[in-house]
Amino acid sequence: MEKFWRLVCHKCNMCKMGRANLCLNRVRIGFERDGSHAEYVVIPAENVMPISEDIPWPSAAVIPDAVACMYNAIKVQGKVKPGDKMLIAGMGALGIQGVQIAKHLGATVFVSGRTDAKLELAKNFGADGTINTRNVELQQEIARLTNGDMCDVIVDLIGTSSSIDEQLKCLRPGGKIIAAAYASETFTVNYQEIVIKEKEIIGIRGASPEALKEAIRLVENKIIDPYVCKLWTIDEVNEAIEALRNFKNLARTAFTFE
Repeated sequence: MEKFWRLVCHKCNMCKMGRANLCLNRVRIGFERDGSHAEYVVIPAENVMPISEDIPWPSAAVIPDAVACMYNAIKVQGKVKPGDKMLIAGMGALGIQGVQIAKHLGATVFVSGRTDAKLELAKNFGADGTINTRNVELQQEIARLTNGDMCDVIVDLIGTSSSIDEQLKCLRPGGKIIAAAYASETFTVNYQEIVIKEKEIIGIRGASPEALKEAIRLVENKIIDPYVCKLWTIDEVNEAIEALRNFKNLARTAFTFE
């Protein structure tokens, strides 16, 4: 079984609008309620979703987070369609899922990052082009790769003021940036880039139960591989968190209790 890890009220305006991931009274497992890094957790039956027994547990653990989140970003909010040119800015665990989802939707997908190993992994998962921003200027490279058309949709997985400003320059008029990174800083942008060229910046928060169900279907049908680069035992939790804090992981990791 799979779980939707937000407990929601079903009564607020967001829930009534079908956007339970934005529930005004949400309770998150692992935050407001115990249950993260645990072998067992008590949740309402409505939060449990069936999943094929053929899906390995570590892969299933990634679906509510990385896969469903990127499905929300790319399909639901980004409305990516066949023929779109798309950039995933900041390659890592979410980006790998994003590449696969965007390719499934028929887009041409470019990824940017600063680590060659992560960019190479993106190629292995179907990226049409990779950009190491240590070596080249992002705007110029996007212009080259798109023959000057620039991108229809950009998913930002970096979350800095400079990254958003740079990405706006890589969008075509009417294009969208989907902001999917958690960041503590505020940012300023060129207001005229948004107003005159009708560009959009759209935030996302996790995924709705409906998006999670679709993410499960994509994994069950072998369209998406919820890649896990390393397994940790629960006794190694501190080591695992330290590796995450120091950006040592190429993709998502998972805990086992065996």
